[in-house]
Amino acid sequence: GTPASDLLERYWQYGGEENLFNMVLALENEFYGTNHTLADPLPPGERPKIACVFSRPSEISSMSAIAEEGDIQARMNISVHLGRSNEDLSFDLSDRDVILLSNLDAGVIEAITATVTAARESGAVIISMGPLVQSYNLHTVSPESNESKRMEEYLEYPSEPNYRNLALYIGATFCNLTCEAADPETRPVYGIYHPYAPEIFSNVTAYLDWYAGTGRYDPAGPTVGIMTGDYKYFARDTPMIDALVDSFENRGVNVIVGTYHYKDPVNIGYFVENGTVLIDTAIVISKGSRLDYSDPDRGIENLKILDVPVLNAVRLFYDVNETTWRQSPHGVGPEQTYQLAAAELDGIIEPIVFAGKESDPVTGEPYYKPFEDQTAWLTDRAIGWINLHRTPNADKKVIIPYYCSEAGKAFVGADIDYYLDAQASLANLLAGMEERGYDLGGRAVPDADELADLMMEYGHNYGTWAYDELEACVQNGDVILIPESQYLAWFNELPADKQAEVRSVWGEPPGEIMVYDNGGERSLVIPTIRFGNVMLAPDPMSGWDQDNDVTYRDSSIPPTHQCIAFYLYMDRVYNADGIFSIFSAIPTMPGKESGLACTDWGAILSGDMPHIHVLPMDAEGIFDHRRANMAIVDFMTPTIVPSGLYGDFADLEDA
Repeated sequence: GTPASDLLERYWQYGGEENLFNMVLALENEFYGTNHTLADPLPPGERPKIACVFSRPSEISSMSAIAEEGDIQARMNISVHLGRSNEDLSFDLSDRDVILLSNLDAGVIEAITATVTAARESGAVIISMGPLVQSYNLHTVSPESNESKRMEEYLEYPSEPNYRNLALYIGATFCNLTCEAADPETRPVYGIYHPYAPEIFSNVTAYLDWYAGTGRYDPAGPTVGIMTGDYKYFARDTPMIDALVDSFENRGVNVIVGTYHYKDPVNIGYFVENGTVLIDTAIVISKGSRLDYSDPDRGIENLKILDVPVLNAVRLFYDVNETTWRQSPHGVGPEQTYQLAAAELDGIIEPIVFAGKESDPVTGEPYYKPFEDQTAWLTDRAIGWINLHRTPNADKKVIIPYYCSEAGKAFVGADIDYYLDAQASLANLLAGMEERGYDLGGRAVPDADELADLMMEYGHNYGTWAYDELEACVQNGDVILIPESQYLAWFNELPADKQAEVRSVWGEPPGEIMVYDNGGERSLVIPTIRFGNVMLAPDPMSGWDQDNDVTYRDSSIPPTHQCIAFYLYMDRVYNADGIFSIFSAIPTMPGKESGLACTDWGAILSGDMPHIHVLPMDAEGIFDHRRANMAIVDFMTPTIVPSGLYGDFADLEDA
């Protein structure tokens, strides 16, 4: 009646004379108090060799645990390999009898093709799971076969019972072992999830009925949709999803968490009811692939149906945790920027890192830990887009910065390498905004020449050497004056390292650039050209031409005091609903290369204002996307043709 020890079980399960002899010795030790030296249980030598190559550490740990179980070891020899492009892929599979390849990326497949092919030529059974792996035609088991479909069911819901039964099924089906595999365990892996709901809902109507009954749902309020791939790795993924849900609901925003997966025909149906899109903004939890893995064009068409801004909530792959990310100058490291590129191909904007890998202190299993401050910033940015989406055009406040990186009138409008007639473009833009109901304050829309005159007169920045001109602008132009006391209050809210960084280059606040002194009361000056709720303003100077010492710095240059004041004023006082920039220096600010921290300058200056930026089509826009959270609107680069001669030059040619 005493339960057998694991050691006795293994001696019995492995069988053979040596194991049975050691089992007798173990029994004598147990019941007669002898002290025989015992050999380790020796698995049978002639067992089928099965290799599993997985892409997720959780799959590795689960199948590795199963492979060590006595009854499994007695029947088969399972090796488990992590198939990731940043891992050592030199393992040898050529002597395996069965190889299972599950959802690997192209680099991994190509790296192991030779050893898989060698095994196949020796008679091994090759099983491919996932469309990309299957496209390489390494398999000997048809993906359409009943056997493949059965194994897909085991893998659909990762759990130890399913992995154990997958091993038994492979052994019975392909290795002629006498064993029986139980049916796969199932639970919904697609649908709508909420951390406080009793189930995963298969349709949005049932979810909203439950949601309304909780008192959490306000049908008249804003709603964000959160798209995740599936719920296969529930314990791993739900901590980050739950943090997002709580963050939005605490701000009064309804939340619909739904899956988007190429195997699920519902796709965007979780965010649409009776043809009506229910969400104001969407957030895609980064997938490391296109939104629709099987048909990227279909994914783009589905996003067009939603017709809302879609933000990229970046979770860090490859066991990158919060500490590593915060210390890294890269942000999203070069080994995983592919996930940013894939999202950009789908038109998904604003890559914001919000979670990284940690190990559960109890189970040791990896999970995605949300970063509290980044989650809050992601929420702020999404709410900014929600407000822009829901606010009527007549009530929207828009700031339009244009190029004036150097002091004076010489270079006002657009950066020279944009090849953009900024004044004509802005005149057309203002006319278009008026047609669409934006409030221009009843002011007549200027043509390009009139707008150029306004910029030349008072709509530009002034050098520290031209104080009299700045004073005339304050007295006669349309300017915003930010009192020194107000700016100091904002400046003192900045992180201590950011304050020190600015002081080291630009001196004590408010500095010298664009500072007006009215009898001892100093103010930072922002020149503007206002049309009701639409404000044109020269983007703050970079400042390098105002201070010769800055030109020779061997490190990055932080924003000037005026630049900080400009963007904080637009966010906090003017309450801009959005920025539409002809030029902005934000992408050039110090900070992570991609996937900003909320304490980086790009994040501090942007605040929660959605930022739309124009770029010529020959500009790649990577910095603008990834270092300034800009949504890019491209324009055609003008065709360059011979200019010909004019005036005296033409006369000279004819002479």
